[in-house]
Amino acid sequence: MSYDVIYFWQGLKPHSICFLMNECSIICCPSSFLGYRRCLFLAEKVWHQFWPKGLPKNIQYPELPVTSILKGSAERYGDKVVLVYEGHSLTFRQLYEQSLQFANALRRKGIGKGDVVAIHMLNTPQYAIAYYGILFAGATFSPVNPLLPPHDLAYQLNDCGAKAVVTHELMAKAIQAVQLKTGLQFVVLTGESEAAGAKPV
Repeated sequence: MSYDVIYFWQGLKPHSICFLMNECSIICCPSSFLGYRRCLFLAEKVWHQFWPKGLPKNIQYPELPVTSILKGSAERYGDKVVLVYEGHSLTFRQLYEQSLQFANALRRKGIGKGDVVAIHMLNTPQYAIAYYGILFAGATFSPVNPLLPPHDLAYQLNDCGAKAVVTHELMAKAIQAVQLKTGLQFVVLTGESEAAGAKPV
């Protein structure tokens, strides 16, 4: 049997936690913030006896690619706003369409299945567009912290095998400083003007 672990503060009754956490087989009770006093190994999910009638004990998620979820959301919600940034908004449809545009741009640059594209920027609309675009292109997305020092930045880009990176004009110098030490084939640059205009990267 495989076990999951759930920690809860001393004083809470086990069935109170079990009522909420239905997939736990080990419950650990910390005696203080310094450590854990003991673990109760539960062979059976005894909390099911407290479960409300009609409430599913498990959630079944459809096995779909993330891109299908965005496509479905664009069809269902269309012109409803999905992102707001600096007073400018982006709808579900715009996010979907601009993600496809970016995916096509990546494909034209030779990016496809098995390739890794890193995103090295702040939380802007372009981040979401690039993220979905990478997946639509069949590539693998790798997030890179824009605050990494040069050595760590180069290490991560090499470690994930990134062929391309999407970066923001505010932190592009960091990529420029390490580009020759990595396997990057090209860099996609975006900026605040594109975020304000809700344009694709």
